[in-house]
Amino acid sequence: MTEEERLARELREVALTIRTPASVSSALDRALVRAEIPPPPWVRRARPRVVLAAAGILAVVALVASLVVASAPASASDLLIRAERAAAGATSAFDSYRGTIKGQNWMGGDGKRLDVPASYDQKIEFRAPISLRIETTATDPSGATGRQILSFDGKAAWIYVPDAKVAQPIDPRMVLSQGPFAPSTLAGAIEALSQAFNAKQLGDDTVIGRPAHVLELTPKEASQTGPIAKITTWLDAATLLQLGADVRDAQGQLVMTWRFVELELNAEIPASDFTFTPGGDVRVGQVLPPGAITGMRLEFWTQLAAQSSFPVFRPFCGIDGLDEGMPTRDDRGLVILPFTANGVPVVVMQQGPRDAFPSVSGESVTVGDVTAIYRTADGTQHLDFDRTATHVHIQAPQALGRDPLYHLAMSLVPVAKP
Repeated sequence: MTEEERLARELREVALTIRTPASVSSALDRALVRAEIPPPPWVRRARPRVVLAAAGILAVVALVASLVVASAPASASDLLIRAERAAAGATSAFDSYRGTIKGQNWMGGDGKRLDVPASYDQKIEFRAPISLRIETTATDPSGATGRQILSFDGKAAWIYVPDAKVAQPIDPRMVLSQGPFAPSTLAGAIEALSQAFNAKQLGDDTVIGRPAHVLELTPKEASQTGPIAKITTWLDAATLLQLGADVRDAQGQLVMTWRFVELELNAEIPASDFTFTPGGDVRVGQVLPPGAITGMRLEFWTQLAAQSSFPVFRPFCGIDGLDEGMPTRDDRGLVILPFTANGVPVVVMQQGPRDAFPSVSGESVTVGDVTAIYRTADGTQHLDFDRTATHVHIQAPQALGRDPLYHLAMSLVPVAKP
């Protein structure tokens, strides 16, 4: 397995195991309007109120639906379970696709239904294992428009606002969490569809000429889905690609709707489409507001603590010159936190049960109130120590020096389980 394939697998697993908070579902909106981070579950929109919250759900097509191969299921529950298993197994029905989606969103910033919906178009390109480009254009009810491009080549991810000529490098997992897995969509519960939703299979239908299974999903616990009372979703019969969805509130009114209007499977897409390099006239700056990133990171830590059998610790300080990434889990169940430069991991912290790590020898050092083992090998330095029932391993280039590792280790605080 190549490093790119391994990253793709880990990112998929993160998307399937972490339920994104509802407030994240409009991060695309916040990226354009620089709104303040709002109180959950829905977001307050700022000037101009360019509504891209609903648009975010569509990237799930590239990240979940492209993983799945399925034949016609015997029942709705069977379809949900098979979709979960296929996605978790990272199988693929095709190598690439190019498509266009159109949708509307009636959800207002105060959680109430708008009289006039926002509309959006998304042009999506995907190539296995996980290269992705999403160009979104949205128009809010007042007629204000906005556009942004998200690019991920499997290694580095960027958000670019063409009108402002501003770009921001982001943690790759933010590609997965900017709305595609918000709980207002089918994909919001993809990690446990059969547990979170009651499913009813309706008559088969056709979307852009492709046979589709139609599912009606109702939440088992209404308190977990806010104003969402019912989701009707169209799944491609051959691939389980999500071809469209209607989301309704308790009064039966549409809150969100979208459909593929164009789709080309196994399209020839050059690698250059997924790579973003800021030109001389592009300023690298802040697109996503810091509050959105911080809130998302804390939510991920909480979710990881809930999912882990060992105590989880997060740092309260970073490393000068490096960007703190989003925490995740690898296929062994270890919690991973990268610190990156231009999207490339430089320092990586791992934590998990003691028996998940090999025994090591080296220099015994005291770091705060713990005794650690420091060692170097092939230009890389390593720091290993235990915190209660958790083993922590930090590695970094030897040229970085010891102090950043020591400071990181001393700043760890426990994450409370929800």
